[in-house]
Amino acid sequence: GLYANGGLSSEIAFCLLAVLWVLFTILSVIRLRQHNYAAHRNWMIRSFALALSAITLRGWKYVLVAMFHPRPMDVYLVVAWLGWIGNLVVAEWIIYRLTQAPKPYST
Repeated sequence: GLYANGGLSSEIAFCLLAVLWVLFTILSVIRLRQHNYAAHRNWMIRSFALALSAITLRGWKYVLVAMFHPRPMDVYLVVAWLGWIGNLVVAEWIIYRLTQAPKPYST
């Protein structure tokens, strides 16, 4: 992250991504050791979302170039943030949907 192309904005984006990825994974392990499986699952969903950011970044790059034909460095500045923030939004939506799902009847 410290040597990312695109200047300070991209450096901040990638360093923040790295810190959050490690933090979310550590929180997941802590919740697992506490036998809080729902919280463990939620933190792992967030961690996985950040792990997929490299793939998402490239996908957004192709979409933005195809649609808008921006300069390469402009694309990089946008996808440095969009690649992982979009994933976290989707992760939070998944977590919300899982917590709102109807509970099965116990027999």
